[in-house]
Order: sequence, then structure tokens, then C-alpha cells
Amino acid sequence: MVVASLLTSCSLSTVKNNTANSALDYKLGVIETTGYRNQSFIHFFDENLVFQKKEMNNYSSMSEPFDCPIYENGFLFSIPKGEFGIRDNAFILKYDISKDTYEEISTGLYSMNSLAVSNEYVFGVNTINGKSTIVRCKKNDSNDSKDILSKEYSKTYISKIVVLQDELYAIFNSIEQKIFLVKLSIDTLDVVEKFDITKYGSPCDIIDINDKLYISNQYSNEITAELSSCITVFDKSTKSFTQIDTSEYSPNNMLVMKGLLFTSHYDRVQDSGNKISVTDLYANKSKVYTLNHPVKQIITDNYYLYVLGDRTVYKYTYENDKLSEVNHVELSKNESSNLFYVTSFFLIN
Repeated sequence: MVVASLLTSCSLSTVKNNTANSALDYKLGVIETTGYRNQSFIHFFDENLVFQKKEMNNYSSMSEPFDCPIYENGFLFSIPKGEFGIRDNAFILKYDISKDTYEEISTGLYSMNSLAVSNEYVFGVNTINGKSTIVRCKKNDSNDSKDILSKEYSKTYISKIVVLQDELYAIFNSIEQKIFLVKLSIDTLDVVEKFDITKYGSPCDIIDINDKLYISNQYSNEITAELSSCITVFDKSTKSFTQIDTSEYSPNNMLVMKGLLFTSHYDRVQDSGNKISVTDLYANKSKVYTLNHPVKQIITDNYYLYVLGDRTVYKYTYENDKLSEVNHVELSKNESSNLFYVTSFFLIN
């Protein structure tokens, strides 16, 4: 059963932080959070990984590994779920980095597990009692009821939503243990296309390259926890699927740098992994690099590859098939460092 409705509870509230600093030198930010109190930190660094600022806010469980933040045109969108055992936050957080202000875009959804951002909208999704709800809110204006749309999908767990080339995609997991790649209408949140991808494995990350979707598969069978080494490729023009075998288990997040596909190999459930594969998409060949630190997340400015470890950010070059570290920086510790953990990082364009 599918139900469409308008939410009147969506609204935009603004919080000004105590300090405001210039963001001109910021190159990347690292999120450190906790679920034990309403407090998180964003560590800012310049392009040489020189520390710039440590920003504190009053939000907990901010941008956990399964729902990485999205940076767009000076704004950071994230999900702060709330304190452990409560998880009562029902909004997407919008942080204006240059103005140092926070806006809470209320969605009415608790325990959201994924978000997406388009030119005009921000999307959130959660699953409660076997029913998934997707909400679409305007991201730049104070919302009223006519601008807010939600849609419910019963007997479905939606594990991920993403906007790619102005198209909204989602991963549907049915109670029949089937997995679907679904294209949704941004205008109505209705299903436009639906493809059974169960045989390819459990999806993790999704990116768009030259009119093709690349889907990393952490598990070939999520129920039996059988690991996968493959990336599924969906050709949007022919509606066909193929796979790339990276020859290394647990493909996680992906990106394109210098015309090559870089994939981190990190099991997010086991919180382990220290490898990166580099794939030539034309030759369909992959080379795996083993690093001496965890590879939780990777981002790029197309010149350098940045890698997030436990509490350290690493900067790499890739030339002539060689992945070389330029430098690294370790995050400063908090007084209650045992309560805090690093979840993700983001690049500032």
C-alpha cells in the first residue's frame, strides 16, 4: 500500500552560533560526535591539512557512517539523530559554514537513516514498524503545508536515497528479502522505475558516471553475511546491469579521480578495512592498495585523495599507478574523548 500526504509540521528554524569565523581557508571538515550528550564538533582544515577551527554545536549522533553529510554550495546537510536511547530529533540540519548558523529543517521523521539533496529540495527517509516514509522539503525557504510532500511504503525498508543528475533513486528492501533499485519522481515521490537487483548483492554506495549508476556491494548475501568484491553497474539508457569485480571484499564508498574509479574497502558493520581499489573503467581492470591505517571514507578534489582513518585525515597523490601519502593530521582530543567518535568528513569546494 502506498500513501501520499502533505506534512504541516515541516518548518525551518535558525540557530546562530556563538563564534563566527571566515571560511575562506577551509578545505575539509571532520565531524566528531557522541550520543551521550547534545554536543558535536566539526574540525576544519585547509588544503595542506593545517588546522583552522574547531566548531562546537549542540547536536548529538551527527552524521553517522551510514548517513554521511552532504556539502553543497557553502551549506552542510546532515542528520543529527539525538541522544542514545532517545533519538528524538526529527529534522535535517542545514549548516551555513560562512555565516556559522544552523537551520533545522523539520521533517516529522525520527531516526532517519538517509538523506538526499537536489537543487530545490532536501529529502529524508526513515523506517518504523516495517513502513518507510520519504519526506521532501524545500531547502531554501520557510516551508508551509503546500511545499511539503511525504510518501509511505509499507512492508519496505528503504536503506538509501540519493539524488544523481537531478534524479532521485532509492534502495528498497522488501519483506520477501528482495532488493530493488528504484527511481522515484522528485515531483510526486511515486515509483517511476523499479529493478530487482537481489542477485547482485547488498548495495552500499551509489554514484553516477557517464549516464551509468555504480553501486558498491558490501555483501553478496546480506542474510548469510557473505562478503562481496563487486560493483554493480546500471546502464540507464539500455536498462541493463553488469558487474565489476574489484578482487577485494567490502567495497564501500566510491569516487572518480583523474578518470579512474577509486573505491574504499571498509566493512561498516565490522568497522574494519584498510584497502583502496583503483579501477580503469575502460580496461575493466582493478588494482588494490593496502594502507597502514583504516579507510573509513574517501573524498577528492580531483587532484588529491583524502582518506579518513579513526582520528586521522590522510592526503594522498596518485601518479603512475602509485598511491603516495603527502601528509596527515590527527584530530585534537576532547576532555571527554572516550565519549566522542569520528563519523565522517566532507570536502569544501
